[in-house]
Amino acid sequence: MILLLPLYSAVLPFLLWPLEYFFPYPHVVEEVAKGVLLWFLVGSELTNKQKMMMAVVVGGVFGFSESNFYIINALMSGNLRIYLARLMVVTPMHVLTSVVIVLPALKSKKLILIGLGAAILIHFGYNLYISSV
Repeated sequence: MILLLPLYSAVLPFLLWPLEYFFPYPHVVEEVAKGVLLWFLVGSELTNKQKMMMAVVVGGVFGFSESNFYIINALMSGNLRIYLARLMVVTPMHVLTSVVIVLPALKSKKLILIGLGAAILIHFGYNLYISSV
């Protein structure tokens, strides 16, 4: 199960897209979905270092997969720089939020909710900043 987390995180943005249409709070939807994946990671037999590395992979794959929604728009507009800029900003943000979710949970699995709340706030702040630019 744990070794499949990168695959699940690659597919997850495509599954969340319809949900975000009806519940237009991507910072909540995406972080809760990643939190569910990372919940299984925290409960695994991996070392804390391996859990952190897997959280980085999950966040990176999720961010890359989510950015691929926008490659069609970039190709249609003829401006691939939009896609590349998004890829270089969104992917690290999802890596950061995944690490923020897992970090407190390394002490106690119940603390994942604190990390999840912090990740939602980070993602919300990112969305506010991007929408104001």
